[in-house]
Amino acid sequence: MLKAVIFDMDGVLIDSMPYHADAWISVFKDAGINIRREDIYDIEGSNHIGIINLVFKKAGRTPDPGDYIGLARKKQEIFSKINKVKVFDGIYECINSLKESCLLGVASGSDRAIVLELIERFFPMTFSAIVTGNDVKEGKPFLSHI
Repeated sequence: MLKAVIFDMDGVLIDSMPYHADAWISVFKDAGINIRREDIYDIEGSNHIGIINLVFKKAGRTPDPGDYIGLARKKQEIFSKINKVKVFDGIYECINSLKESCLLGVASGSDRAIVLELIERFFPMTFSAIVTGNDVKEGKPFLSHI
């Protein structure tokens, strides 16, 4: 018997990836780096630190310490303005069938403010635990080389 189910947010609960990608494209363009949606899709799931590191590395650049906060803040502002995200078909039915018998959680590489905004909009009072990209040192995908 299941005791808990943990959902990813972007691309699982809600159709949001195009808006995340477009926001990052705009932010990086302002920083002098041109990327495409596919570049973000290739590294989706990473937190903002991972995305900034990977995009700067691909462009042959190194981010300044202030870039992490500044670029992430700009990305969040743009995403909040342009997003027209929607819940995937069948998600509410899935959640309703699970919530009486087990705990529900969300784990997302997205910034906490964005995750909380979307949960409040679409799934208020639904999840017992929420972990975001801000809550971890190494975002997805992280492979330990022990």
